[in-house]
Amino acid sequence: MMRFVTLLLLLSIGKVHSHGALIKPMPRNNQDHDHDWEQQPGCVDDGCQYFEAGCLIGCKCFPCTATSDGCCTRWGQNVTKTCPASSTCLMEPTNSDPATRSWNINNRSPYGDWTKYHPWRAPGHAELVNPCPGNFPPQQGNIETWVAGSTAWAWWSIWANHGGGYQYRLCPKSKALTNECFEEMVLEFATKNQTIQYSATVGHTSVVGKPDAVIPATEVSVGTKPQGSTWRRNPQPGCNCDPTVAGSKLSSGCTHDPCPVGPGGADTCFTAYEQQKMPSWYDAYVASGGQKCDTGFQFPPLAEGIYGHGARWEHGINGLPSFRIGDELRVPIDEGEFVLQRLR
Repeated sequence: MMRFVTLLLLLSIGKVHSHGALIKPMPRNNQDHDHDWEQQPGCVDDGCQYFEAGCLIGCKCFPCTATSDGCCTRWGQNVTKTCPASSTCLMEPTNSDPATRSWNINNRSPYGDWTKYHPWRAPGHAELVNPCPGNFPPQQGNIETWVAGSTAWAWWSIWANHGGGYQYRLCPKSKALTNECFEEMVLEFATKNQTIQYSATVGHTSVVGKPDAVIPATEVSVGTKPQGSTWRRNPQPGCNCDPTVAGSKLSSGCTHDPCPVGPGGADTCFTAYEQQKMPSWYDAYVASGGQKCDTGFQFPPLAEGIYGHGARWEHGINGLPSFRIGDELRVPIDEGEFVLQRLR
């Protein structure tokens, strides 16, 4: 007899100032119940509007207030000076390998290792204040059902890219939705790959309508929480300088494209770490309307057009994503009703 796992979807939770959304299974915060992927914005309804800032490894995320800015910005290595409350909880990074980091991977920034205490430097060790925020009701008419013991797909997209990584977790509907509950049921990835699915119609660049691209996933399972659990790096690299969205051409102080080779001046963008050799497809992609990262990337893109700041850059504040990222997951053998959390 076939057994089923029913998902009462939770929204995709962020631990940093990033914006992205789970697209399928449909999260609770897609209140319009929009199934048409080609018409979904990068942030479906409130899909990108919940994140916990002020998250440092070893600590519970700090609420951001006018008096706690030093805990929320997390800029620089001397975070205990800007955020004194972190001095009693901060831990040292467990993810310092350039091959698995996502920003300033070789510490070439003039600010040194400024991501040292960011959540991706010890995946899972920055504790959420609320693992089930928003009080959104389950999608009664759009509840996802997976076959127990099989595999299933989850798809997500990025609106404003800030690096980092993610994993998927379940908590039984019958239990309190706590960090501990979700940590007890981390979903395993079924393969070592991620799939890039380009949009058939959305966007104006040369990648629209291209076939799916299957790329090797970059995974971290040492020094993670829960112990030994596997996290995946976001496969979309940013341009090769310090800013993510703030400090790029999206900010009012910038007068040119991000990451010039030479100094940009006090009120312009940051200097690139170095000039890299660009992929063979880059010039044609930019000519078709893609974002410029003329000096290179935080790490090499593994598929055409998969880099930069996300849908916000390419399509404006209410931008549509021109691609989605898919993960094939192993479904637990235990049937029942569960809440799915995608933690990044």
